[in-house]
Amino acid sequence: MKRVFTLIELLIVIAIIAILAAILFPVFSQARAKARQIACLSNQRQLGVAARMYMTDNDGQLFHHHEEWVLDDGSTVPQLPTSLAGCEGGGYGNSHAEAPWLDALEPYLKNTQLTQCPESPMGQSYLLNSVFTHKSCRYALEGVLGDFASEPLVAALPNPNLILFSERNLEGAPDQDDYDTWVGEPALVEWLQYNRHNGGANYTYADGHTRWLRWGRARVDQFPDHLVRRPLEEPIP
Repeated sequence: MKRVFTLIELLIVIAIIAILAAILFPVFSQARAKARQIACLSNQRQLGVAARMYMTDNDGQLFHHHEEWVLDDGSTVPQLPTSLAGCEGGGYGNSHAEAPWLDALEPYLKNTQLTQCPESPMGQSYLLNSVFTHKSCRYALEGVLGDFASEPLVAALPNPNLILFSERNLEGAPDQDDYDTWVGEPALVEWLQYNRHNGGANYTYADGHTRWLRWGRARVDQFPDHLVRRPLEEPIP
């Protein structure tokens, strides 16, 4: 006599499958997220290599977006002000980048799709720390960084671990491909996607190495002197 499954047996099998699915699906999801994080880290590592190659070919510097001094409000002045009050604003024009960094680094990249994180399939996923392409009035008068962040100046910092590329917040970032650290942490957390991968994000440093960090650790390496400007009242972990 041919045996058939009873309704209870079928329900038990379905329940077991459902339990296994509930256990395995989060594991698969975490594995996929981890793979995307690693792919993003690889992208940034190659961006770091390209930036280093560019700097090697150009006297240790990245390209300059402007030769003027950048004030806190994004305007520029030809001469360095005599006091920090003069850094607050009131210059002319703006310091927005006319030449995207991708245009400069493209000859050193094997694939321009490296600028796109797998977790962020739309738009350019990374932003450049603009201390490398702009001169900050505030940093100069504070004695932190008196010029563009070239290889020799970064190497001479007490702590040379300075972030070069960060992940971009595609929803909140202004329409530009770099970001100013001297304006402070509240602006940075709008510009940057600091929690894209498992509660953190990937970063490329000036020496080319890359790391995954939570914002509580990455925030200090955004600043040349590792002192957070205008820290948030409620720090992000």
